[in-house]
Amino acid sequence: MLRNDFRSWALALGLAMVPGWVGACVLPEGIEPGPAVDPQALDGFYLGGDVCLYDPATVGEDRVPRFRGARAPQDGPTLYYVNGANGSPVITAVNVAVLAEISQIAILGIFYAGDGAGAASDALPASSSGPAVDTLEQVIADHLARREPVHIRGGSAGTVVISEAIHGTRNRLAKEARLRGDWAAPLDLLRVETHGSVARDFPEGPRYIHYDAKPDPVPKIGVAGPVAHPGARAVIAHFAPDRSRSARQQSAASLARSVSQVGAARSRAQDEAALVDVLKARGLGLNKAVETQDFIAAMSLAALIPGAGGVGLVPDVLKDALAFLSNAFLAVHGAQTYDPYRRPFAELFGGELPASRAVRHVTLETPPPPREGL
Repeated sequence: MLRNDFRSWALALGLAMVPGWVGACVLPEGIEPGPAVDPQALDGFYLGGDVCLYDPATVGEDRVPRFRGARAPQDGPTLYYVNGANGSPVITAVNVAVLAEISQIAILGIFYAGDGAGAASDALPASSSGPAVDTLEQVIADHLARREPVHIRGGSAGTVVISEAIHGTRNRLAKEARLRGDWAAPLDLLRVETHGSVARDFPEGPRYIHYDAKPDPVPKIGVAGPVAHPGARAVIAHFAPDRSRSARQQSAASLARSVSQVGAARSRAQDEAALVDVLKARGLGLNKAVETQDFIAAMSLAALIPGAGGVGLVPDVLKDALAFLSNAFLAVHGAQTYDPYRRPFAELFGGELPASRAVRHVTLETPPPPREGL
């Protein structure tokens, strides 16, 4: 299985800038996730490779350390990653570290805290606003001002942040150009990848790849649904993931059960601190990113579907917290389902812009061979 192919890589992750699991920020402005701060207050902050968060109002993104694969070039371009709703800095950091190693690239997170509640199937977010959208718009604006490509990836409700930021960018370009000339041409510098996209509307201009796992219900009512606008010339990459016993069990759970509101009796800051303590006690962290990702998924499954196995897997301190840790119903919708199937962008989209504006559908082989690069 592909995940096992990368397990040895994850044991030697090239994250030398990370002094420990959490607790030593590279820059003095860094904020450590934990009991001192609610993740909701960190919406739109950069999530660096030191598992610390940085306010874009005071720290330039070029200063923030990247998550970086062991063989990724130090001077290579960056992938900007937007996580899904109910963001957990710790879980997002683990997912991003694994993706960086699988693809051997550099990644900078744009943290999306969401609204603190899961999105049930009858209440998927149609729009988003706030600091995460503002931060991504500024990143795009900076790259376009330098006429540099900008590469973005996001999953689940994080794709709504991406969609809104691109709409905002289009509106700004139109206003600045006063509709003279080919004002939308700079949008061709945007390379956008989504996985399990809740968002349905992606404006013309950027180049898009949307990944759709066949067991995942979300893109069927999102970007791959009947009323979606995936973007002109977009590629929708379908695949049937290699599904383990736990994946089959979890896919049987309904969408409504898989996402739920955080209990009012607990704060998300307390949940983050408890999760870090549990991972530390088991010797897990970014130096074992794949194993850590798998452990979090197993805990989520055990909490989500009692009796499905994993008796005693969920520590008492996390039993209430797992309501929001499970919000991505990880085995069919989470990063560990999608990211092993990622391809370098130009390989899947093509090096040239197709003449036809039609959406293109491709099917990825299962299991896929390793692919590296942005």
